[in-house]
Amino acid sequence: MNAAAKFVLSNQPQDLSWNNAHQLSGDLSEAIVDLKARPGKDIAIFDSGSIVAQLTDLGLVDEYRLTLGTGVGLFKDVRKRRSLRLIETRPFSSGAMLLCYSPDGRGEEEGL
Repeated sequence: MNAAAKFVLSNQPQDLSWNNAHQLSGDLSEAIVDLKARPGKDIAIFDSGSIVAQLTDLGLVDEYRLTLGTGVGLFKDVRKRRSLRLIETRPFSSGAMLLCYSPDGRGEEEGL
């Protein structure tokens, strides 16, 4: 994790003391489109439902990977409802469940 590139989305100065951390500021849509155009692995967002809501509204999410447990509702601030298609499930020995969704159509059940 220390070697992985990390991006902090903020228009305010941030402490970027963690190894390989970078700040993205300005227009969120432009910053993410630029980041997605770079070579490399997938982009993951941790613990920021507000960023996920904004990226969902902008149509910039390629896949949702959800681990069920406790926390703030991921989609509570999304204004533009999108259909999701369940593409993978993975249970963990802890009892948590990873659910992977693609935002490109209906899932296994109507209304996902």
